[in-house]
Amino acid sequence: MWVIKNRETIFFYQESSVQVEGNLHGGNMFFTIGIQTKWQKETMPHHGHENGVYIDATFRTNDKR
Repeated sequence: MWVIKNRETIFFYQESSVQVEGNLHGGNMFFTIGIQTKWQKETMPHHGHENGVYIDATFRTNDKR
């Protein structure tokens, strides 16, 4: 439901084809989502390389600066 309500911030969404056994809950609902601000969405095509953008999500996420 959040994806439907916030389409302007999502540039990629794909549900997994993994078969889920038992009841659905947060631990077994697999999906991939790409979220970005309006500025990021407008900037990405200008700085991408051959339709690709490489992202390093490790900046300041650990103590190894």
